[in-house]
Amino acid sequence: MPRTWQQNTQKYLPWLETVTVTSVRPNSTDQEGECEAGVYKLTGVEGAPSYGVYTKHTVRFTLSYADLPFDPKPRDRITWKGDAYTVLSATGSDWQQFWVADAVNLVLAEDLRQTCQIKRPPDTKDAGGRLALASYTTIYSAVPCRLQPLESTRTESLGRTTAPRRFAAYLGVEVWPLLSRDVLVVGDDAYTIDAVRSPERIDQLPELECTRID
Repeated sequence: MPRTWQQNTQKYLPWLETVTVTSVRPNSTDQEGECEAGVYKLTGVEGAPSYGVYTKHTVRFTLSYADLPFDPKPRDRITWKGDAYTVLSATGSDWQQFWVADAVNLVLAEDLRQTCQIKRPPDTKDAGGRLALASYTTIYSAVPCRLQPLESTRTESLGRTTAPRRFAAYLGVEVWPLLSRDVLVVGDDAYTIDAVRSPERIDQLPELECTRID
């Protein structure tokens, strides 16, 4: 006897949440759509050796096919309970009548519990031709971040002992462009910015390499 399939698969899914999906379009205006969704938290993993700091927690969204005026794709954003998730993959079909999107909240996943400022000294010079470092201009403020110690090396120069300490700073937003004399400030501590690494994938955050000399 042939099996009878129910075409409307949506009625079997637990549509318990309302989310906003933003179609990110670099060359045109972003498009938004609100839809019903089921939300499932998947297992978190460590994205890179970092003593548990660099972790990724993927969330799976089942999205109502009929509610969205566009097809979700990687790089799109899903806003759920005030947090923004970056879509890593999206699958679906007319027959199923729902989308399955795996996404990650980069700010929460990488444990960005700190905030930082990025400051820049003026271009003016004193009578000796040196940059005037008395006052700094804040170019970024209240940026979610995580400062991760990397290494410390003790050195001696001209009878003075110094211990430069290197750090990696993961940021919740893209910061660009930065200059070699810019300074990262976390709490009351200032760090010289040595390098800026832009994300190579959509599941990564911007990273700064910094130095503090004690």
